[in-house]
Amino acid sequence: MRFNKDKVVMYMCIIGLIWMAIVSFFLLDGLRTVNRKMEMNIQSLTHQLSNIEYNIPFLLENTLLESDGNIHLIDFEYLSVNRNQQEVIVDVNVILKESLTDAIYYLKVSEEQPQEGESHVLTYVDDTTYNVTLSVNSKQNNNFTVIEEREDGSKRMMSETAYFLPIYDDLIHGRMEFLEYHYGLNNNELTVGFGLTVRDFQLDDLGLAEVSVQIWHNGVQVAEEVVTDQLSLERSSEIEEYYTGASVSDSYYYEEMADDQDKSDYYYDGHLKIDALRDISLDEVEVIIVAETHDGITEHYTFY
Repeated sequence: MRFNKDKVVMYMCIIGLIWMAIVSFFLLDGLRTVNRKMEMNIQSLTHQLSNIEYNIPFLLENTLLESDGNIHLIDFEYLSVNRNQQEVIVDVNVILKESLTDAIYYLKVSEEQPQEGESHVLTYVDDTTYNVTLSVNSKQNNNFTVIEEREDGSKRMMSETAYFLPIYDDLIHGRMEFLEYHYGLNNNELTVGFGLTVRDFQLDDLGLAEVSVQIWHNGVQVAEEVVTDQLSLERSSEIEEYYTGASVSDSYYYEEMADDQDKSDYYYDGHLKIDALRDISLDEVEVIIVAETHDGITEHYTFY
């Protein structure tokens, strides 16, 4: 009888240890998933803070411009980009708070002091709205002021603050952003999905040229696949369902993309069979997405 009790205690201890091992495994896997999400959140927040830091000077200058002078609104749109000649054609609309019928209005544009820059006459559109199309260097930012010139030759600046035209910054800074991803591993089949937004200003010359998926294991690249032709412009219903009920066995991050006419969204969801990943766990795999635009901007994004 004593022997049977000892066996029961031993079996109970073994079952208890097995149960603790199972619980520990799931807890550890859950912690890995949480850690991956935190790392992706940090990457996303860092990118968003960088964009905010970039936009603050422009927003402040625009606010000052509208408050200290006779300009109600200035809006601009990129019409084309010539990469070889480093030329950007930009359409500028100026809305004044009030205007004179016997006066002409023009822009003074320069990289440094706009008062000393080249003059561009504004064409009357209607009411107090004026327009001009400019050809400017894509490798530099510009400042400009609006000048009013009356029939008697007298001139005045329509604002005390110069307006900032951030052409170089727009074409370099924050052009691509990853706002969602997921990946999972089942033996040697890797599932990879992501959402990518490209700030292309609706111009083909600034659009997405190529996207590739790199797979790394222990610091060694084991596979790479170009997936440009497999990108879609809308998130699939399967991916929508995935993000609302994702399994903790996969790693994922999701953030709703905001509508922006200056940007184009792309989505990918695929399965890659990679023999080098057979019998490898997901936390040993590193996925790197490499995206490049037609004008040579390249971004690397790592899934942890």
